[in-house]
Amino acid sequence: MKIASIGCLAFLSDYITKRLAEARLPLNGDLKVLPGGKMALQRINNEGTAGGYFGGRRLVKVMAAGMAFLSFVQSLIYKWRKDNIFLRLGSTLVLAGGLGNLNDRLTRGHVTDFLRFKVGKNFTRLVYNVADLFIFLGAFFVALGELVKKIHELRRTDMKRDD
Repeated sequence: MKIASIGCLAFLSDYITKRLAEARLPLNGDLKVLPGGKMALQRINNEGTAGGYFGGRRLVKVMAAGMAFLSFVQSLIYKWRKDNIFLRLGSTLVLAGGLGNLNDRLTRGHVTDFLRFKVGKNFTRLVYNVADLFIFLGAFFVALGELVKKIHELRRTDMKRDD
C-alpha cells in the first residue's frame, strides 16, 4: 500500500507541476533558475518522443508508448518480489512517470516539458518534466534492484556449495 501511495503522489506531482508550468510559464520562455544557466524553466509542448524526436505522427507515438508501457508492466509482474524494495519502488516510479506522460499525450496531444538542464557546452537542448525525472530515477532503482537480486542469488549459490 505504501508503494502504491508513492506512485499516486508521483503521478499527482507530475500532473500539478505540468499544469502550473502551463499556467505560469510562457511557451518557449526561458527563466534561469541557477547561476550560469545550469537549470532553467522553459515550457515547450513536446509533440515528439523523448527529446522531441519524431514530431507529428500522434497515433504511432501513442501506440508505441502504450506498447512499451504494457511490455514494462508485464515484465514487472514476473520480476516483482515483495522482498526487493528497490524493484518495487523503481518500477512504481517508472510506471507513474510513464502514466503521467501518456496521460498528457492522450488528453492534450503533446507532453508539457519545462525543466532544462545545461550539462557541458553542447548538451542544453533537452527539456524534461517531473515524470521524466521519475522515470530516470525509477530506472536507476530497477537496475539497483536487479543488482541486489543477483547478489542474493550468488550468495545462495555459494551457501549451497559450502554445504
